Amino acid sequence: MLMFCNDPTGEDSYGYGYLKWNNNNRSKVTFSGFHLGKKYENILRCNKTASEKLRVVETNKYVYTVLDGITQFTVCLHQRTCTCGRFQLDELPCPHALVVLTIKHIGYEKYCFDYYTRKNLLLIYQFQMDSVPDEST
Repeated sequence: MLMFCNDPTGEDSYGYGYLKWNNNNRSKVTFSGFHLGKKYENILRCNKTASEKLRVVETNKYVYTVLDGITQFTVCLHQRTCTCGRFQLDELPCPHALVVLTIKHIGYEKYCFDYYTRKNLLLIYQFQMDSVPDEST
């Protein structure tokens, strides 16, 4: 059994350090090894970190209200939209969509645009491109 000692401020500093470490490493593992390109995995990792302080109210099966302090956002998983605009613009789950996917235990993979997969990113560079000659000479 693991025991933690409380510090004089009332906060569990050892436990807090462990929780912080655990949350950081969990988000790294959550978004590693998936088939997205590294840039897009990093975007999702940042969105996941931003989503950890959000609260969710279920409106119906597909529509959720996400509360960020006094601001609220509406996420529709069926239409892949969020009132912040990032979910439909980037075609990657925004922090508001990620918190909904997390509480519903739904994988984020099917909510990412196929273009961002490693497979498709590699296909872009499959063919050799010849450089355009400099016409000024």
